[in-house]
Amino acid sequence: MLTVFEDEGVSGAFLFTFASWTYPHRPDPSYDLDLAAYGVVACDADGDWRPKQAFDVIARRYAR
Repeated sequence: MLTVFEDEGVSGAFLFTFASWTYPHRPDPSYDLDLAAYGVVACDADGDWRPKQAFDVIARRYAR
């Protein structure tokens, strides 16, 4: 969507959610609440987080 916004002359966009702390990632997909999370980082049950693919895309875009 960032490319579409840029092509259409949108001045800025707001990221909806950085982290969904109440939707922790779990190794077993049956219990991985992060699959339903909006955050651009995955949160672990212990509070640690790591970037998702969307985080990297956004970081590369705004690094220019």
